[in-house]
Amino acid sequence: MDPKPIGSLDVAELRNAAPLCRYLSGMVDPLYQRVLSTLRPPPTDACVVVSCYLFADREPLMTALDETLGIRLVVPRRRLPSDDPAFEQRYVFSSATTDEELADEIASVTATNPFVVLDSYLNLNRRVGSRLKELGSRYLGTVEDVPLLEPDDRTVSIFGSLLSDISRPSLADSIVYSIDRLMRPNNWVLRGRIVLVVGFGRVGEDVARALRQRECRVLVCEIDPVRKLVAVQAGFELVELTRGLPDSSVVVLATGKPVFGAAEASLLAGDAIVASVSSNDIRSAELFDDQADGDELVTVGLPGRQAHILNRGEVVNFREDAVVGPSFELLQAELFVSVLALATGLPLDDDSRDFRSRIIADAWLRTYGNVQD
Repeated sequence: MDPKPIGSLDVAELRNAAPLCRYLSGMVDPLYQRVLSTLRPPPTDACVVVSCYLFADREPLMTALDETLGIRLVVPRRRLPSDDPAFEQRYVFSSATTDEELADEIASVTATNPFVVLDSYLNLNRRVGSRLKELGSRYLGTVEDVPLLEPDDRTVSIFGSLLSDISRPSLADSIVYSIDRLMRPNNWVLRGRIVLVVGFGRVGEDVARALRQRECRVLVCEIDPVRKLVAVQAGFELVELTRGLPDSSVVVLATGKPVFGAAEASLLAGDAIVASVSSNDIRSAELFDDQADGDELVTVGLPGRQAHILNRGEVVNFREDAVVGPSFELLQAELFVSVLALATGLPLDDDSRDFRSRIIADAWLRTYGNVQD
């Protein structure tokens, strides 16, 4: 039977299926699997998902991708521990230390299968993008979360979508929660501190607002004039990086690009705390020596003082597996269905994406909003 045109499907046909959001919490038989079977038969070959996305190593999303179409992931870094040893064996977690090694590892894992890239800030594409495209027709496309200057028919951006915007406040609260939890073992408290937020994009803005709610004095460093204007209109104080670093006891890096190294560290105040909340880890080799205190904290020796880098320089987002509430599942669901759309050849036009968003919203409301027929 030929697939139905997407416009002819009625969400009412799908209401007896298991809601998608419950499936993303670990249940089988998702709502969207029925959508897939209605639109188009799934491919017979498994599809590999290559990901550096901050949320991709969370088990519900990985399990949803794996069980739906036999999808497995290769993740450049495993950030969150798992209580299930079998879970670690089902997926490939890269041990590469250079971009060239990572590109070779991706080429090896995807040698016989089509693959989709799940990216954050196009970080993976910037690092090994040319090598991905050299793999030809096996490269099905990229799902990412930034506005594209040159969109194409193999890239899906969830930036600014209604569903992702709804989840933003909860995500920011979770990031700040993770920073706070990583500080507390050393008897450090976040509330009331002077905090410098470097970068006032979508993540930086939301984190700055969440920090202000915790009675922090928030300074903002930003170079884009429009984002500067947004920060000023929101009531934040703008500072240059060279002034903000010595004035702040906590520094939050939210730029999406590497901006912190030995030169910036030399400007830090004594016992300052640095955390990355973007897609970029703090990788400066000069900062990581034998002064590391365990797995979560790196103490950096500076002339006459010291500073501290949380989570060994890796992004702190969800490091403590913070409870972000059910709105987080809207973002997971959108990532999930976008990957499946690329993997199965579903339409990527605006009408088709709006239809899939309505399905996600309907499932979420029936799971958490007590919405009935």
